[in-house]
Amino acid sequence: MTFLSITVSDHRAFSVVTLNGELDTLSVGRLRQVIERTLDCGRVHLVVDTAGLRFCDSCGLRTLIAAWRQTNEQGGSLRLVRVHGPLGRLLELTGLSTVFPTAGHADLARAQPARARIDHL
Repeated sequence: MTFLSITVSDHRAFSVVTLNGELDTLSVGRLRQVIERTLDCGRVHLVVDTAGLRFCDSCGLRTLIAAWRQTNEQGGSLRLVRVHGPLGRLLELTGLSTVFPTAGHADLARAQPARARIDHL
């Protein structure tokens, strides 16, 4: 059984989407729904915190690429923070580490949330 917890925190200029668990074929639909809802609310600048991501397969990577495209098409952006493990390896192997801007925990910690909501699907 795949487990993926998704938490969204809205900050002044962007929303942080925090992933915990496994991003794979069975769980990507949940992430797609959260991204779509966030974009529908006009929140087009996204920071995806992957510190709690234990696994990511090619379907998870495709979903992140699609979210990156969606945000850019709407004049926004998508940035990954605290990338490590399987996702980090996938980004390096595919050459996508140059496409996705990444940052560490310090950048995320400086942001003060304006409001927060939890999406557990």
